[in-house]
Amino acid sequence: QYSHSGIKKGLDEISLDLKLKFGNKIIFIEIPYINNSDPWYNEQYGRQYLYEKIKSNINNGDLLLVCDLDEIPNPDNVLEESRKIQIPVTFCGEYFLFCLDLWGRKSIDGYLIKSEWLNKTNLNWLRSNRTNFQYNYFKHIPNSSNHFSTVSTPDKIIKKLSYFGHCNEFTGRVRDPNYILQLIINKCGDFDINKPNLLKQYEITRTN
Repeated sequence: QYSHSGIKKGLDEISLDLKLKFGNKIIFIEIPYINNSDPWYNEQYGRQYLYEKIKSNINNGDLLLVCDLDEIPNPDNVLEESRKIQIPVTFCGEYFLFCLDLWGRKSIDGYLIKSEWLNKTNLNWLRSNRTNFQYNYFKHIPNSSNHFSTVSTPDKIIKKLSYFGHCNEFTGRVRDPNYILQLIINKCGDFDINKPNLLKQYEITRTN
């Protein structure tokens, strides 16, 4: 019920709704964040804590898909790679900011592993090294994921910016909903009003 930055936030409506609808399919774990001022430490602690809580339910040969909530891998790619996995797989795709149609850059997102590999490493090492192309620790799957970072209303975007690991990187002006709105209108990248038109706007079409 605490953010990585240590802010008390409770359980949001989405979490409560998921628990009500799918409680028999989801293991809900509350992370008892310790009083640490480093949001990155808290994030890594939380990730490893979740694994420690569920590892007694995991067998060798099981597959683990590890993603942040805003990283959505293509299920077809996940299924295909799960059938032939030999080394850790990470899903790469598109990174959207503010709105579903505002594209910022390419993104390297969640990863798929065999459970027994965690006997020699841990989730945080894997997370840190999934972007390492030099040593080929991972098989990178292009065009297989969408990363909807800060896609929400201005007020909720501000909440996320104050909650997550990057919270110390943002200045006070990013706490202003009107400033966030101007970033969206002007398609500004890097959360900087002086960098307009860095975001590419896609046309969203609906298909059946």
